[in-house]
Amino acid sequence: MDRKRNRPLTGWIGRVATLCLCFVVGAMAARSYAAQDNFGKEFLLPFLPNAYGAVTLQVHLTGNTTTDVSLSYPMNNPTFTTTVTVLPGTVTVVDIPLSADDWIEGAVADNLVFAESDEEFVAYLVNLYPQSSDAALALPVDTMNTQYIVASYPSTFSTYGFNSQMMVYAAYDGTVVTVTPKVAAGSHGAGTPYTVNLDRGEAYYITGNTNGAGGDLSGTEISSTRPVGVINGNQCTQIPNGTPACDHIFEVAQPVQSWGQSALVANLPNRSGGSIYRIYASEDGTDIGMDQGILAMGLNKGEFHETGILNGNYLIESNNPIFVTQLMTGQNSYGADFGDPAMGNMIPSAQYLSSYTFSTVGANQFAEHYLTLFARDSNIGSVLLDGAPIPASQFSSILFTGYSVAILPLSQGVHSTWSPNPHGITVEGYNGYDSYIYPGGALFKSINPTGDAWQPVCSIAEVNGVYEGLVTDNKPSEDVNGNGVLDPGEDTNGNSVIDVDSGVFLLESLTLVNMIFAPTPFVPGDPQTSFELTVLDPTLAASASIRATDGAGNTCLAEVDVTPPPMMCDVDGDRDVDRDDVTLIRAARNTPATDDSDPRDVDGDQMITLNDARVCVTQCTRASCAVN
Repeated sequence: MDRKRNRPLTGWIGRVATLCLCFVVGAMAARSYAAQDNFGKEFLLPFLPNAYGAVTLQVHLTGNTTTDVSLSYPMNNPTFTTTVTVLPGTVTVVDIPLSADDWIEGAVADNLVFAESDEEFVAYLVNLYPQSSDAALALPVDTMNTQYIVASYPSTFSTYGFNSQMMVYAAYDGTVVTVTPKVAAGSHGAGTPYTVNLDRGEAYYITGNTNGAGGDLSGTEISSTRPVGVINGNQCTQIPNGTPACDHIFEVAQPVQSWGQSALVANLPNRSGGSIYRIYASEDGTDIGMDQGILAMGLNKGEFHETGILNGNYLIESNNPIFVTQLMTGQNSYGADFGDPAMGNMIPSAQYLSSYTFSTVGANQFAEHYLTLFARDSNIGSVLLDGAPIPASQFSSILFTGYSVAILPLSQGVHSTWSPNPHGITVEGYNGYDSYIYPGGALFKSINPTGDAWQPVCSIAEVNGVYEGLVTDNKPSEDVNGNGVLDPGEDTNGNSVIDVDSGVFLLESLTLVNMIFAPTPFVPGDPQTSFELTVLDPTLAASASIRATDGAGNTCLAEVDVTPPPMMCDVDGDRDVDRDDVTLIRAARNTPATDDSDPRDVDGDQMITLNDARVCVTQCTRASCAVN
């Protein structure tokens, strides 16, 4: 069966509040999403080639609720399918056919794993080979976006050809991806953009043409017409280069729209000598500081600063959105005790969560597991790991930040953390010449409106008793002549950035009172979408607040308040008829009505009379006209 045609992905329709019945007509039922975080209902799961060839490819699954997760490979024409039950507090491990990491450089292929469920769950990618393993936190479809910058690391093996690598994969048909490689990749020259057409479930894989810095894809820019995912790494690299041995490294990339202006970092377990960090710039003119000092100035978009090996806990910050990766040094490097190269994404504090459910990975492949946890100083003593407070003595202060960090050993399996305010976590695993790092979870909200400074436009109008809403986000590029620069008169908002609307990405109800919210299915990036609001009980007041979000995180609100028509005989306006109303009518007898809608003038003769009072007695809500 052709799953591609029978199971299209829909637009991201937000979780609706009480009293909302969400009806959507389309190829599949509407999906309801909560926060854009690492929990999701649909995942496209890519595996990068391991230089030595994986011995085992696995997807590890966990979550907060019991749910059945269906997995299929390849996504569009599956030859492998399975359904497993995911239970809270446990890790469900699914072995994936080894061909899932077989990709042809420079080619589009249907070779992804697809996982889906009716309830949200967490997924991890695990690529196992003795002394060359790694793992990554998978990101669900609703976190995908349209702009990425590749984060990798070079290798200097002149004889083995272990290269920097990346893959972009599509969740929607008709996706056009523009790749601007930082270095030569295949037949494509450095800095020369080219396009690739992808349909749902397809992926495009490239590597650098050479080893060393000249083959490092880091800084390669990816943009797309529809949301995509990106995974990046290296087939096998030394960190730092020249320090044996090499290890496979990879992480699922985070959209540029989700980048922040700072990141907290901490010394890794088993690395008294420290770590290397790469800091990537999303905009020209980016300055990077650390602990109130300057690391680098004037970086342009896609450029990065690589530190030496730094020992300690730091705040890395910038005047523009940045992305930080932590690079674990090899086991034979100075101050390294155990494990080998690995790469981890460092989450900006603006994307921290207050609670996490996460898992170690790799089972017996790794002998030690650790949690690195960043918490506000004011929360120390209240932060919980698996329901128990973490002792204050486990935390070390990070200067000038108001945060502290704890490094804690973990047992193999599922764990949870909680704090009164958001905190950040990464998870690490070690064995002899083997390791992994990944963020234990995060938000992936669009907090960096890169290339789209305009809000979408929300409107709502009543049509025959139904409130019809429209959301539009379709301003064309400011670069009218397409020459890639802002010519005089083109920078309409004066921000010195070529802006173009990114389309509607998310539609959600913030409040609903006595109304049904019915959004029209859409694909993220559509220039326009619509919805309807219908009053449930016309005799009661109704209201709604609907928020639309574009791909850059800009929002607009559509709000409506519905006042019900006056209720005859309800003089005090409490939406019932009782003795109080009848008394008020009698007190006003022989006086003129205020207008045609006066609830006291039941017979419509423009006078308040005892006859009106008598009629209203028959309309009382409760027996004997009792007052509620």
